[in-house]
Amino acid sequence: MPWAAVGQSSRLQTLIPVDRLSHADRSVCDLRIREGNMYQNSRRIAACRQCAAWVDLNQRDGTCRRHAPQAGDTPDEVAHWPLTHTDDWCGEGLAATSTVQHEVRCEACVYWRRPPDGLFPYGRRDQLSEWWRHAGHCTRFSPLPLPVPGVRAFWRVTHATDGCFDGEAKQS
Repeated sequence: MPWAAVGQSSRLQTLIPVDRLSHADRSVCDLRIREGNMYQNSRRIAACRQCAAWVDLNQRDGTCRRHAPQAGDTPDEVAHWPLTHTDDWCGEGLAATSTVQHEVRCEACVYWRRPPDGLFPYGRRDQLSEWWRHAGHCTRFSPLPLPVPGVRAFWRVTHATDGCFDGEAKQS
């Protein structure tokens, strides 16, 4: 049964079955769903294995692709997707059947920046040169404030075939 969050603010919201909503509340919830508010969908996810943003690696482990990488403080640092267990979960999970939001591959994302010939960082040995030819910087999020002044921010590197649910597809 679908559930909806109803209330004045996100901290004071109550989850109730959609079939018990008034017409006015139902139209507000439908509007939230169309606008991509994932709060309603996250309550239905009981484990990472049920989430659309989770990539299965083996019987027990997978990676979470829910969010794009944050900026870091090291040039050309490769983004590594967090490893989780099948039975882990979070409050931002996306029902695998959800049509509200979908994964956007890096190569198709408006926030991904790749030089024409790829990246060729000096002295990096964590990936093969062929991998770097298809790599670019994820600029989805601006750098976060730091407690130390003068620290330069750098956007993390992802591969063209990577993807996340924070991306926005380029218009054709």
